[in-house]
Amino acid sequence: MAVELEPPELDEIDADASSFKRRVALVVVLITLFASVVAYLHSKESNLEDNAAREAQISSITGFGQQVDASTQFQADYEIFVQRQLLGRRQTIAGARSRSVGNGGSRGPVYRGDNQRYGELGTALAGDSQIGALDQVSAVDAQLGVDPDRARLTHEVNADRANDHGNKADSYVALLTVLAVGLFLIGLSLTVSGRGRYLLAAPGVALAIVCVGWCVKISAQPVTSVSDSAIDHAAEGKRLEASGDAGAAVDEFTSAVHDSPDFAAAWARLSDAEFTAGGDRSLNASFQSVSSEKATQRAIDAGEEAIRRGSSDLLLRTNLGFFHFTLGQLDQAEALAQGAVNDNDQIASIWFNLGVVQVAKGEKSAALDSYSHGLDIAANQGDLGLSLDVIAAARTDLEIALRVAPKRKDLVDTVNGRLAGVEAKLLAASGERVPEKVASDAAINNGEITDRFFELIANYDTPGLDDNTLLLNVWYFKPLGTSSDTPFVQLSGLDSKTLSGTGTRIATSGVDNQCLAPGDYRVEVYAGERRLGSIETHYDESPLGRQVEDGGDDVGFTLCAPESWTAPAKEVNGLTRQNPDDLTQTIRIFVVPASSEVGSDRNAFLDATIAGFLNFDQATQTGPSSDRGAMLGRTASDTDVQLDSRSVPALFPDGEVGLYVVSLGSDNVVRAIILSAKNPDDLETVRSRLVNSARFLRVPD
Repeated sequence: MAVELEPPELDEIDADASSFKRRVALVVVLITLFASVVAYLHSKESNLEDNAAREAQISSITGFGQQVDASTQFQADYEIFVQRQLLGRRQTIAGARSRSVGNGGSRGPVYRGDNQRYGELGTALAGDSQIGALDQVSAVDAQLGVDPDRARLTHEVNADRANDHGNKADSYVALLTVLAVGLFLIGLSLTVSGRGRYLLAAPGVALAIVCVGWCVKISAQPVTSVSDSAIDHAAEGKRLEASGDAGAAVDEFTSAVHDSPDFAAAWARLSDAEFTAGGDRSLNASFQSVSSEKATQRAIDAGEEAIRRGSSDLLLRTNLGFFHFTLGQLDQAEALAQGAVNDNDQIASIWFNLGVVQVAKGEKSAALDSYSHGLDIAANQGDLGLSLDVIAAARTDLEIALRVAPKRKDLVDTVNGRLAGVEAKLLAASGERVPEKVASDAAINNGEITDRFFELIANYDTPGLDDNTLLLNVWYFKPLGTSSDTPFVQLSGLDSKTLSGTGTRIATSGVDNQCLAPGDYRVEVYAGERRLGSIETHYDESPLGRQVEDGGDDVGFTLCAPESWTAPAKEVNGLTRQNPDDLTQTIRIFVVPASSEVGSDRNAFLDATIAGFLNFDQATQTGPSSDRGAMLGRTASDTDVQLDSRSVPALFPDGEVGLYVVSLGSDNVVRAIILSAKNPDDLETVRSRLVNSARFLRVPD
């Protein structure tokens, strides 16, 4: 039987099969070559990642070593400085004893030998320490920290660079994977005849084209580029900021970011420095809350740039949220603060930053919950000073909240009450109990604020309170010359507690206000969480100008000296300050150990000492001496006492008037303050402003 074969239909003939295969082969070759280029780029980025990671490890190890060296060097310098101060005291004592016994005493040669030996030893040690005075400690510490900080920044830059190269390498791996899928589809098209092959080949070619564009995009991605010069600027800026010169630090950080715009850490530091430079950090060195509006906006701009450049630092985001809050940008502030809390909920200040924004927005329940978390952490962190600083900053933030949202006063008062309750518990001594309930008619009456020596004193009556109710006095301050809407700053160093007495006028002191700054002061009195009332007062600028603390423990006293007054080229056994605009106005302070031969007649020895001072100055006593407690001393038990002293008016050879105030303590130490001025009125101004601001340390109980 014959078999008949039918010819194929025309549309079944695969006329372009060979040309399709040739085109596919060409595409495969091109894709393969492209894949080789991508593989090379991947290998290159991987190598660069490894190199950057290795450099980051090296800089990390180097930085750790430099940090150890800096810490060791600072400790050594400080210990040598302390030893020099001790030798100086011994030399002073030996010299004073030598002068007191004169040439006839048997102990005179011994004292003179001690005086010379201690002086030579102190001179020999002088070149072994970078610290020559107490006010140089912070500067030396900051300087020693420059090299470790530079190494840390280098590590951070190298780590960022390694991450950038690693991200590019990972992207190339992903690209190769997608390219392999495209090749698979193209290869699969060869197994299909007819138009179906194009349904497989076309997506494969499209993927290859996409991969080419993707590769171009990956290659164009920038990698962190920070110069050594920018790192040097950032490290120097940190040193300046640590030394207290935030304005100069801003200039250094600005130079760093202009040199290397990718430097995220420098942008973050610039943000913090801008805010610091715009305010007065001396009001609360631990947590600054107040700055100018322009400085705050610059701080926000720098902080946001740092985030755009890749910084994810928790402190940066926390501060940035607070900066937005101070400008009333509450939504941005809450988002940043909530994000910071989500990342770390074990820091009290982060909770308070979130809580104060919620207060300003009127979110009462959420705000009270945030403050509860923050107060629990602050009360249990084990560092009383830090706890009080954190609570003080929280109160200042609430002052800002009142400016931003005046209608939230009731909520602010509620939160302030909770802060007061926790602070009172922190300050309460054994056996003292913070009241939970207070009579509805309890209040303070007849309140006034006065000052004495270093202390601000709040006087008030306490009707409606049971005897021995624990009260907390919370002090606020606003510097002279600030605008009416500038918030008060809460000063935890002035806070104090006292016990009430029914119908009794009580006084409580804000201590450690070393130099009374001009401006407005406010004290709020709390019994538990209940605010009983507040008192305000105003202090103008001193006629002697701004006063700053001088002296210190190493010389045995502190003094609020006028900032403009200068010291002589050499000071011996004390402190001398002189008004450069009126050279007749001077103050000299001495602490001189007396000889052991004072004897029982201490008044006679004191008169002889004053006569010796008058004779040395060639001054003439112009009036009778008076005995009064005109000096302030601090005992070893940290209690202030008034020192029995003798005051003698005098006239100097050049016509200036003077006053000698001298005390002889039971520890056989002579403490003297000598004043001079052109006329009696000027002398009284100098006396009233300076004698009362001197506190002698280490006096006997």
